[in-house]
Amino acid sequence: MRAFLNFLREQIRHVSEIEISAQNRLHDAGDEAAYRDGMRAKAELLAHLATNAAPHLNDLPPEAKSRIEHRLNTFAQSARQSLDIGSVFYMSALLYPDDHQPGQPNTLERWLTELENKP
Repeated sequence: MRAFLNFLREQIRHVSEIEISAQNRLHDAGDEAAYRDGMRAKAELLAHLATNAAPHLNDLPPEAKSRIEHRLNTFAQSARQSLDIGSVFYMSALLYPDDHQPGQPNTLERWLTELENKP
């Protein structure tokens, strides 16, 4: 599980970096194209999450692997849908529930915490 958790932490870090950079470009420079490119990069990273995680799941028990693969595919499916429709708003909203408040962890961060706290 350690390899997968490290992978997931790294993906969360990448998402955060992408979001911060895109928001800074939008707010500091008014660069809507850079923001749009950042949201697309975020969605593409999430769309490939399940595929990229696969090598890190090999040592997991079958039941845990199946649960994790299902959750990863859910994240990836939402991201692919946002890319298919080309909605920057949808891409920006990936990982954030409707009731999300600034400063709260996103759904990927919450899932990581759940996994880390399982015995």
